[in-house]
Amino acid sequence: MKRIFIALIGLWFLALTAACLVKQEGPVKIQPGQSFELRPVEGMNTAVLEDQLSLKLVAVNDSRCPEGVLCVHAGWATLSLELEDSNGKQAVELRFGAGPKEEQTLNFGAYRLSVQDVQPYPVYEKTVPADQQIVSFVLEKQP
Repeated sequence: MKRIFIALIGLWFLALTAACLVKQEGPVKIQPGQSFELRPVEGMNTAVLEDQLSLKLVAVNDSRCPEGVLCVHAGWATLSLELEDSNGKQAVELRFGAGPKEEQTLNFGAYRLSVQDVQPYPVYEKTVPADQQIVSFVLEKQP
């Protein structure tokens, strides 16, 4: 009887731990001026601003100079995005890294979307799975 009781407590603890590890999936609800993060995997790649617009991170192509390598050019991460508002859908690309700041922001409608960071930074001969790529954005209302 004591063994059964201990086994039940162990199973309960295991179930509780597994429940804590489940990631929240679905669109991230955003507010203007707040930063938010997206990953290029289904369930973690979409942000919505009320019913006004939707932003989807489709892919991250990171060609920044990796740690452990001497490069001639610092490179950049190219972000493929899909925007949808009352005017319809549009595919766009933003760059993050060595390029001018204009390439890191996008104006559409009454809003400005800015890339704040792309993590993790590349490391020589190490591939980062898409579910570990994190892109930080800020959506601001334009004056």
